[in-house]
Amino acid sequence: IVNENSKRLSARPSNFKGNLYPPQASLLKRMLEVEESPIPMTVGDNSYTFYGGLLNERLSFGKTFCIPALLCEKFNPYDSTSAHPKSSSNNSNLIQTNLIVCGTKVAKEWKNNLTNFTSFNFQVIERTNQLDVLNASASKGEYPEVLVVKDGEISWKGKKAKALTHVLDILEDKCFLRTFYDDYIAPFRLYIKFL
Repeated sequence: IVNENSKRLSARPSNFKGNLYPPQASLLKRMLEVEESPIPMTVGDNSYTFYGGLLNERLSFGKTFCIPALLCEKFNPYDSTSAHPKSSSNNSNLIQTNLIVCGTKVAKEWKNNLTNFTSFNFQVIERTNQLDVLNASASKGEYPEVLVVKDGEISWKGKKAKALTHVLDILEDKCFLRTFYDDYIAPFRLYIKFL
């Protein structure tokens, strides 16, 4: 249990400006170990190897704090994994972006944590004008390192839909380095594009 008497660690991931409590440092270590464990998957005639897992930790443990630390420690999970199909240098669908889909209540926390504890180029999608900015940068082949998409409907270009639906429409066939669902009730209802 983390409380006000818990010791803070002096070591932290490079480029991460926050301090992790010992249980959070253990969680970070475990997340890094899980990312190195392959998960084979076959879709039709294509075989893929995925990395990652499900982070299920108690409320207020610091998951939204630990994930930016993970991104600072290992931004691109495929850098050292040449066997992964997404790691191919000729794969133009893979963009250097980590996607975070979150509930309305935690979107501000994500923005604060990314601002205060990292130096990532990130964008939060909560309103129509933010979709316009993403669309303009994507049309030039420029993408944020971290894209936080708040759950909820937004009207954009005459279409009312979930913000993530608009983001996937803008990015068409692009693939993210990672996708995180934070405090999101039904992630499996969403259409997530694979290679």
